[in-house]
Amino acid sequence: MKNLFFYKLYLFDKRLFFLIAVFCGLSVLCNIKGDEITPFFIWAMYSEKESTTNKYEIFRIQVNDRILIDYTSGYTDNNRFFLSAPLSYYNKIKLNDFKEPTLSFIQKKLGKKYNALQPLAERIYNGNLNTKQFTEWYVRYLQQSTGKPIYNLQVDVLTSHFAANQLLQTDSSYLLIQWKQP
Repeated sequence: MKNLFFYKLYLFDKRLFFLIAVFCGLSVLCNIKGDEITPFFIWAMYSEKESTTNKYEIFRIQVNDRILIDYTSGYTDNNRFFLSAPLSYYNKIKLNDFKEPTLSFIQKKLGKKYNALQPLAERIYNGNLNTKQFTEWYVRYLQQSTGKPIYNLQVDVLTSHFAANQLLQTDSSYLLIQWKQP
């Protein structure tokens, strides 16, 4: 008993002990009740229920009408991330009618309470998407990553699944970005 943290805390500072005890007690009660009271105890912030999927979206990046960029190999982890993650986020924005997906998530999560936090929430989102600026930035990044000049770019999204024989089969594709140097 004498080695317990709370016992030592009680002997060291009784006010701090009671403050921490009240915080822990209120946190337990709020969690039992189902209220999420602090960012540290919002379990959905750290994880969500993982659902199984049989559908995968793969980006096919083609530059100068013939070169396919294989972002899965030959690049550092950071480089690989910045070749695929911005495209994924851009695709989410495009599928969300060019509205910020993070803002839509916050609205859905908060429901009616969103109106009270709307001014704050709108300060943290990325603003209106400028497709021309994104495409130009992405072309510059590709040029820097590949070390080759890029005259045109086409990015397609391939919707694929694994067949019974464990081979990847493409079900459909659609154009995400098409750019030609002016």
